[in-house]
Amino acid sequence: FSVAAFDTALSESIAVDQIIQITDRTNAQAIANGGPADDANVLLRPPCVILGAARSAVTMPTSLISGLRGFPQISPISTSPALDDKSQYRYFARTIPNDDGTSVPLIARLNSGSGDKNTGAKDESESW
Repeated sequence: FSVAAFDTALSESIAVDQIIQITDRTNAQAIANGGPADDANVLLRPPCVILGAARSAVTMPTSLISGLRGFPQISPISTSPALDDKSQYRYFARTIPNDDGTSVPLIARLNSGSGDKNTGAKDESESW
């Protein structure tokens, strides 16, 4: 078991480039460099799973690529409801509910006896 971390700087283009590079790896590359058991070859081995980005706007393109290449991607905080589309993001999973699952209860809570006379909500179509 090994871990490699990459800083995407919250950038879709940087993240896509890195996903392409790491999903292009093969065990043959690691073996040619001394074998997959060699700790020096950690960055040459293909991943078994990808821990996704912190922004849905970054997770969406990387999840498309990793899914097409057969690698599961798990995100701890990407919440866009669009990521629930299994026809597009077939190997994507998340550890928290999507925005639909968090915003509706929040608005209900704000409207239920909080004492506020006015509650507002801002609707954005941007993927965080």
